Order: sequence, then structure tokens, then C-alpha cells
Amino acid sequence: MSNQNRVNIRQLPSFLPTQDFIKKEEKLKLIAYICPAGYETVGWGHVLEARDCLKIGDTITEDRALQFLESDMVIAYQTLFRLVHVPLTDNQQAALVSFIFNLGSGRFQSSTLRQKLNRKEYKAASLEFDRWVYGRHPAKGLIKFPGLVSRRRRERMLFLSQEYEIMPLKPRPDILPFQYRKPRSSVPRVSASPSIFQKIAVVFFGLFKAGQ
Repeated sequence: MSNQNRVNIRQLPSFLPTQDFIKKEEKLKLIAYICPAGYETVGWGHVLEARDCLKIGDTITEDRALQFLESDMVIAYQTLFRLVHVPLTDNQQAALVSFIFNLGSGRFQSSTLRQKLNRKEYKAASLEFDRWVYGRHPAKGLIKFPGLVSRRRRERMLFLSQEYEIMPLKPRPDILPFQYRKPRSSVPRVSASPSIFQKIAVVFFGLFKAGQ
């Protein structure tokens, strides 16, 4: 992908499924807010820039949020193709673009994940996803974010998968996992043997009948 300027990134087979993946991870927020890491954010995880002319509390349309998302994705793809020089499947592209989208180009460039990937150590590179689960909280400093733990796990699973099946995603394991419950039978329950109370009742009923 060295000729990235000749590639229409939006027409790549992985582009729309990757977009769907990121949408599910980021969640849409049309009112500008401060994310847990302290960044001014809007839409699907778009970090506000001066040229956006937006401030906390401002509202945008979903169309503008999609424009932000596509622009941020193109930058993430360009970073990927510029820094990685080994073959990648569509799944691997999707996982890595999500990773770069979330953490930024600089962190990916300096990561051991990228170094192992460029040595074609795909399995070893996949294990590096789980290291990137820390963020800087405005008040608490560097902490582990549960949301990042879950996201890195899903990106790693996508990176290692053989088929491109990320649309729709499987149920997220960190959100109310399904628990099987055996359905109740419509047939009345019958006790296998009479209880002691049933036996006493039968005796008294027999005595009552005999005394009549």
C-alpha cells in the first residue's frame, strides 16, 4: 500500500465493515462532551479541533458526525499503510484501523505491536493489543479503563479471525451475557410419592368415612 495516494480508501472492501465496527465501539453522541480521558469529543469519538468551531455543549447533526468519522478513518488508514509494510487481511486492517482511530497515529507508530507486525510476527503482534488498556484520567492520572480492556479484546479477536464477519457483531461479552433458563413445563407437577401429610389425610378421611 505504498501508493496510498492512488488508493480510494473509502472503496476498500474493509472500509464500511470497519466503519460499522467503530460505530459500535464509540457510540454516537451529537452533543459535544468531555470523554473519560479528558478530551473534548463529539459524534463517534471525534476529538474536537479548532477548525471544527465547536465547544462543549454544542450539537451537531448525524450527517456531520458521519463526515467526522469518515475523515478520521481515512487518516487512520493512511497511518496504517504508511507504517505497516506486510500483507494484511481485511480483518486485520479493520482491527488495526480501530486501534489507531482510538489511540492515535503516534502511539501506533511507537508501539511494539507495529514492530512485531512488520516482522510478520502476526500471533505475537496480536498479543500486544491487550497492553493498550490504560488512559490518563484528569483527576486520577494513568488508570486502566474497563472499556478499553473490552475493546482491545474484540480488536484482537477480529485481528485473528479468518473470515470477515464483523457485521453484525456478536453480543459483547461485557454486557449482560445471556443465561439459559429451562422453560417451565405447562404440565402440572406430580409428586412421585405421597408426602407424610397426604398419608395422614388419607387415614383421617378413611376413619371419617368408617364412622358414618
